[in-house]
Amino acid sequence: MNSQQTLVIQNGQTAQSLQAGQAHKFKVKAGERYRIVKRQGVVEQLLDNVIAKRSGDDLRLNYADGTQVTLEGYYSECKALAACDITLPGPDGGLYRPGAESAAGATLADGSQLVYAHGTPDMLMTMAQGQPAMLSAMAGLQGGQITYIPSGSSPLGGYEWTGAAILLGLGAAAVMQSSGSKDSVAPLMPTSPLSASDDVGPVTGAIADKASTNDARPTFAGSGAEVGATVTLLEGSTVLGTAVVAANGSWQITVAADLADGSHRVSYSLTDAAGNKSGTSGASE
Repeated sequence: MNSQQTLVIQNGQTAQSLQAGQAHKFKVKAGERYRIVKRQGVVEQLLDNVIAKRSGDDLRLNYADGTQVTLEGYYSECKALAACDITLPGPDGGLYRPGAESAAGATLADGSQLVYAHGTPDMLMTMAQGQPAMLSAMAGLQGGQITYIPSGSSPLGGYEWTGAAILLGLGAAAVMQSSGSKDSVAPLMPTSPLSASDDVGPVTGAIADKASTNDARPTFAGSGAEVGATVTLLEGSTVLGTAVVAANGSWQITVAADLADGSHRVSYSLTDAAGNKSGTSGASE
């Protein structure tokens, strides 16, 4: 068995080796899910003792072994709750995924903002030396492993779950021992507006809010939604159709049955894989 330890960044499809103690930059792409792991043989474990900072639109990860990873464009590409994300070690043996909408904490000397930290107190405090704002933010945290999450961010944040994970690479199965905790955070409603389109001539294309159409089964679409969530298109309490949000956060539903002549007010809601339901969007007419 090969006992050599290596560092790897994974994006959900491929893996790329990292040089320990060196700085690395990667351009983030929507739909990709990143992990930074140390691999020994077939066993993979998330690299721990990490401090995460926001610098403009970039997420910068600093590790105790000197490894630095910058995910360029993280805060512009990963807005829609898993349009893309990074999985980091979390509290109580769990996992944590800082989101683009998560609150940021203390502003540091280089202008970046502290968004997350996890590891042993000695390691994190050593990494924070010479940075008073970071030391102050983490002061008072106790335990064999400590976690810093900015005030105003939910400990779950829509991203974190507990359970001791053993991740086996190179084609082996993944084993998860659940602690009984589960995702209980409802999907966030996107800020992008609901759109509608007409594909029945003589006039086709986008339908403006409160405009008329001769298409009895228009197509409605949205973006910026949680990947994998189910969209339910509604008129009042009547379901007009459902769809699953694609990897880029978009969805599209063509009304299944003819709408009667007259005015219609259409809205939608999201339900994630754990069964958590969002509120309802503002209705389009």
